[in-house]
Amino acid sequence: MSEARRSGFILVYVIMLLAITAVVMLVLTEGANTMLFQADATYLQALDRNLAASGLAWARHQAARGEPATAGPLSLDASLLGDSRAVLAVEIAMRGDAAECRIETSAAKGRQSISKARQYVLSAR
Repeated sequence: MSEARRSGFILVYVIMLLAITAVVMLVLTEGANTMLFQADATYLQALDRNLAASGLAWARHQAARGEPATAGPLSLDASLLGDSRAVLAVEIAMRGDAAECRIETSAAKGRQSISKARQYVLSAR
C-alpha cells in the first residue's frame, strides 16, 4: 500500500469517527432536552400543589379567626415558595353558613407555565 493511499484511508477513517461522534452527541442532546422538559413540568406541578396548599391553609386560618369573607381575590406573597413568577390569589366568600374558598395559582419556568383554579368548602371546626 502506497503512502498516499494509506494517508487517504486514515483521513476517511477520522472523518467517519467524527461523523459517528456527532450523531451520538445529537442523540444524547435530544435525550437531555427531553429530561429537562419533564423535570421542569414536574417542578411546576409540585410548585402548583404547594401554592394551593398554602392558600388553603391561609384560608382555613382566616376562617378560624372569624374573618372568612374577603372583598375580592387577595394576592398572597408566593416568593418564599421558590419562584418569583409564582402567583397565588385567594378569595373567600360566605354561602349560607359555609365559607367557600377559591384559590387561583399560576407559575412559570422557562417556556412552560401552569395555571389552575380550585374551589373548596371550608368546614367549621
